[in-house]
Amino acid sequence: MMAKYAEVLKVTLQNRLAYVYDQIFRSLGMVIHIFIFIQLWRVTFRNVGGPVGGFTLPQMIWYLVLTETIITSSPRFNGRIDAEVRAGDVAYSLNRPYSYLFFQYASFLAEWLFLLPINFAAGAIVAWPLVGGIDWRPEAVPVALLAMFAGASIQFFEMAAVALLAFWLEDTRGLWLLVERAQWLLGGLLLPVEAFPGVLRRIAEVLPFPHVVGGPARLAVDFSWQAFGRLALYQGVWLLVFAVVASGVFRLGVSRINVNGG
Repeated sequence: MMAKYAEVLKVTLQNRLAYVYDQIFRSLGMVIHIFIFIQLWRVTFRNVGGPVGGFTLPQMIWYLVLTETIITSSPRFNGRIDAEVRAGDVAYSLNRPYSYLFFQYASFLAEWLFLLPINFAAGAIVAWPLVGGIDWRPEAVPVALLAMFAGASIQFFEMAAVALLAFWLEDTRGLWLLVERAQWLLGGLLLPVEAFPGVLRRIAEVLPFPHVVGGPARLAVDFSWQAFGRLALYQGVWLLVFAVVASGVFRLGVSRINVNGG
């Protein structure tokens, strides 16, 4: 059963590799963002005179490189799913020997695997000469990559759950835009959640957003097994929740097609 989805992932990745130079050019925006962040955080650390959120300046910059990489490497599959549902194209997949959701998930992962190293390299090209490296613990890299994979999976099913509402709504892109902005603000994209004020931090920590963005990035630059265990627990819960919700919304939508005849 999994072989067919592995083949989808492989074919999609091969197709994306044909446009690798286009993506490298697009990643120049990442270079500009990280350069601006470095200038802003240098001033901030100079004024504060010490660590911010438990981070040194190099740790903060590499944290931002990773959060930007996570955000920019997440393919916008919500628009694709929304369009297929509204156009009725999703009906063509119902009689095929695969799950529509897992087909899209395999395609999503292929694009994520394609984008992740390119975007990270674009950020690292700026961060390394300007702030230097940090002491990466050997176990931090594979564990953080695993956490990023789990975060990307949460992101997909979260995205799919919203996009599949197109069975009932005219356009779900505005709704996803609200969710995406909440993820940017509460997920630790620009500032670690640990640096948030008390109440806001407690609210953010129980939401899925930090466990998609900030959690994996912090794990990479400030690794501990305790932090990994806590993050893995939250990620497991939210992945299960959104996978069940997305599957449920899809089933309800398909039943609506069957009842209405198209």
